[in-house]
Amino acid sequence: MADLSGVQVEHGSDGCRVLTLMEMARPSACRRRAGERTVHMETMDVLDLAPDKRAAAVPVKPVPWGRFEGILRSLNLE
Repeated sequence: MADLSGVQVEHGSDGCRVLTLMEMARPSACRRRAGERTVHMETMDVLDLAPDKRAAAVPVKPVPWGRFEGILRSLNLE
């Protein structure tokens, strides 16, 4: 089970993006375990991550996970 308590985002609604990226990473992990290439798949996932704080000061805050309670439960991440 993933610990999501320390995840910081720019907008509270970005919690959906975090959960989506986590789900997108599952096939990569399976392919990697099978010895298959995953570079293209992982590159596409990384392109959707938050801005680098070294390039711009982005105010961040914790994700209000209560909004996503049903989704977290369905993914076994409560």
